[in-house]
Amino acid sequence: MKSKAVAYEEPVSVAGRLDALGIDQLALVESVKEGAAFVFACTKHDPPYLPGILGSGKIVRALRDRLILRGWTYSNPRNYALTTDPGGSFAIAVAGGDVSTGREETPTTRSEKGPATRDAIFGNLQYQLAEVDPEFPRVDKPLTIQTWILLYCIDDQSNELRMELSLPSGMDHEGYVTSWRERIILPTEPFGAPRKSADMPHDGGYEDEVVVAVKRKAAS
Repeated sequence: MKSKAVAYEEPVSVAGRLDALGIDQLALVESVKEGAAFVFACTKHDPPYLPGILGSGKIVRALRDRLILRGWTYSNPRNYALTTDPGGSFAIAVAGGDVSTGREETPTTRSEKGPATRDAIFGNLQYQLAEVDPEFPRVDKPLTIQTWILLYCIDDQSNELRMELSLPSGMDHEGYVTSWRERIILPTEPFGAPRKSADMPHDGGYEDEVVVAVKRKAAS
């Protein structure tokens, strides 16, 4: 049986947990809103995969624009976009979430993820074992760091932009992130009247974590 995630929902507890991590709530919220604006500008004439790519990609850029000035760093191992805190103890990735994002029920990612996300979750589990088991092998320099996911959902049914910063702990056999150790629920942002692009699928087939297939050239 999966253990239920520790959830921070009340403003005081959210602020306290983010302060412990050393990240400003406003930087997260404004980055998601900035990236979502590019999704809102899409219309049904855009290819269906574009809103998802724009949403995640522009949120990553907005987050880096804000945090790099504060001593954070960034990297893109295997096309997995990470933004890492100044102490090098944890990183943030970005992904679209389903309609349970930012709510009491347990969310999942909106699309299946690849090996980089799988390995990040394995690293998170290693950290968890090290915390609870004093006999867990330790090294001077950790092989991995904790990876949190800034999960966002543009909900056209409720006209809400919901988001959370959560620590993933498991994936299903299809590659969706389905379980979390911690969830920091961020404020919901209403976006008013239905958008001009609401008739196009914003969760269409795309992969936040870009996987490039390389074929070996046949010998001549």
